This record gives sequence, structure tokens and C-alpha cells, in this order.
Amino acid sequence: MIIRQFLEKDIKKIRSLIISVWDELYLDYFSRQDLDEKIYKSYSNKALIEELNNKNAYDILFEDGDEIIGICKSSFEPDKKILSVGELYLSKKNRGKGLGLKLIQNCIEKLSPDKIELETHYKNLKAQNFYLRLGFKILEERTKTWGKSSLHPLTLHKSVKSF
Repeated sequence: MIIRQFLEKDIKKIRSLIISVWDELYLDYFSRQDLDEKIYKSYSNKALIEELNNKNAYDILFEDGDEIIGICKSSFEPDKKILSVGELYLSKKNRGKGLGLKLIQNCIEKLSPDKIELETHYKNLKAQNFYLRLGFKILEERTKTWGKSSLHPLTLHKSVKSF
């Protein structure tokens, strides 16, 4: 297994992983139409290529052979030394093996942030428990409208010094 940055050739496999994770985690909370619109808008070839070309983006994946088993999409603000983890997804069969932590550690090693911020859905208890075990603290819960659905992200943060 290796961790490496996204390449354009990975887009189809990345989108496939994201769709499988979103279907598993969010179909109980969002309509199929809202999920499809979000996936189409955020994970189109164009959107992912733009992400690859974003100088503040640090997007990495976990690869096992020719299979992408996890991703971490993040951005880094060098002047503020803040790493914002936008998305951290692992295939269902690869959760609970410490791979999410390895993806976060890779971001820390490569970017040297002072602080990490991220969001997770308030009903995604497995993700919440993972982040809380790592020492993240909940800053706030907000409500966002997402199509016809309401999204309730929790914002969490952690100082890297205590990682």
C-alpha cells in the first residue's frame, strides 16, 4: 500500500470510491437527487482537474495495487498554518485499520500545519468518534441547505502540537 498525490488518471477511481462511500453514509439523510447533484457538481472531471491545479490543495490517496482504497482532500493556508481537511474517505472494507490516521499524518508531515480543521456530518458517528479519539474538539454545528435536504456539519479542530 502506498500514499501518493492524486493524478488525473485517478479521477474515475476516485469518483467511484466517493460514490460508494456517499451512498453508504448519506442515502438515509439525503435524497438520491441531492446526492447525485452534489456528486456531479463536486466530482466531475472538470471539478477534480481544477482541484489538481489548485496550488493550496493537497489531495492524496491510499493505493493498494491498482485499487484506490482511501482519499484525503485538503487545502493548506501557509500564512495561517491551517490544514483544512475537506474530505477523508476509506472504502468500507478498509476502515478501522489506521489508514485514515496515516492519511492525516501524511498531510502533517508534508505541510507542517499548526492546526487542523475539518467537518463531518453530525449523524456520521463513526467519523465523529474517529476524530474525537484523535483529540479533535467540536467547535460548532451549523445548518446548510443542500438541494432539498438540510446538512448539519460539525466543525472540529485540533492543534498539531498535541498530535
